[in-house]
Amino acid sequence: MRRSLETTGDLAVLSARLRIGILMAVETKHIEVEDPNEEIKLCNAILDEQTNDINSLKTKTRSPKFRRIQTRLIHVINRLSNLKGVASEFSAKAEPLIIEARELIATMEALIGPNMDSETDLSDVDGDKLKIQKANKSGGLTPKRRVSAGAQTEDVGLITASDRLCPDTCQSHSGFRYPSEPVYKWKLDKFTGENPDKALDFMEDVEERAQTRSVSLVRLLRESAELFEGEALVWYRDAIRRVSTWQELKREFLIAYQAYGNDSNLRDRIRGCKQSESQSIDVFLGKMEGMYSRLERPVSETERLEEILRNLNPFLKEKLVMTPMSSIHHLRVSARLAEAGRLRMGSAPAHLPVSQTQKPVGVVGRVASVASDSLPSAGLVEALQGSGGETFKCYNCGSGDHPHRSCPLPRKKFCFRCGLPDATTFSCSRCNKRQQKND
Repeated sequence: MRRSLETTGDLAVLSARLRIGILMAVETKHIEVEDPNEEIKLCNAILDEQTNDINSLKTKTRSPKFRRIQTRLIHVINRLSNLKGVASEFSAKAEPLIIEARELIATMEALIGPNMDSETDLSDVDGDKLKIQKANKSGGLTPKRRVSAGAQTEDVGLITASDRLCPDTCQSHSGFRYPSEPVYKWKLDKFTGENPDKALDFMEDVEERAQTRSVSLVRLLRESAELFEGEALVWYRDAIRRVSTWQELKREFLIAYQAYGNDSNLRDRIRGCKQSESQSIDVFLGKMEGMYSRLERPVSETERLEEILRNLNPFLKEKLVMTPMSSIHHLRVSARLAEAGRLRMGSAPAHLPVSQTQKPVGVVGRVASVASDSLPSAGLVEALQGSGGETFKCYNCGSGDHPHRSCPLPRKKFCFRCGLPDATTFSCSRCNKRQQKND
């Protein structure tokens, strides 16, 4: 009646018209609400109840249970829309719940085929208008994406602009909706409060999983009790009464476990983080940059570069001591060259003799000039390894402006170690003779 729709006729048709009218936000008459706060609590409780029912929904047709859940969700949208009209100051609280209800409806629609008839009730469309799925060119039926209710996966083309999740917790591409998984299914070690120093790591892990599982911030807040246990759960039960958003709960959590605005401890961890001998430069830089990103006060790149250089392992310190560094990117490129050279030569010792680290001035200048992205990495490695007495040249064509791995001419047969023609590394008389003398 609030939408001036007909009230007589076939029940299935009237139900479909009402559902479409609500979802399309047809103009309605507003009814006064005595207590807006109680209205919000009631709608929130209904959403919690229907979410649990959807998780246990096994049917793939419009069964009576399916229709009952969908009707209640539409009822919640109706009540919240009415609340926004009569009490505009509660719009900020009502709008996220409306989006959540529409998201649940779209999830349910993704569980069934668009033209599948009901098990025990009439379909929303006439029987003679049902469309049979067309066969593809190979003779089979066009595959439809079908998922279980517990996973709450949503199909393509069912979500409108108003149904999107929070932009920082959901990504979509060409209308595709990624699987949405309840928090209790995450298999995440709950936070107990016994290790406050891991509070930042725990919160970062939670937000990463929420993003990969397409869980909105509203839903993450509603299901956040699944993240805590023990003493932390006692704290949570008190804190949840004081907050209304996930960001507020996150701030309270970091304050309670001394991780909010406490840069001094994190700075000590950064200074004490040393690169191990087996750790690559990319893994080490990723670890360091991750800790820098958690600081409340950002650190300049120059200062970060100085601290990272001091924490490198002895091998990279020796290799890069004569290489000028202007940025972290430059450090990454140069360190990759050194690590690649060590792999090519075999398991090199961490501390090389001084005679091996001292190179002519021309060679040092060449290392600084080739450490850029303009040359392929293979060429950079070979240029870095070109040393002292021998003139650098391509073993394949004899040119001095590129290594043999980058030679554009047809590959000839030669020793990869010394360049002896018509020989391989294993059959090279020159290299094997050297090895026999050393033995």
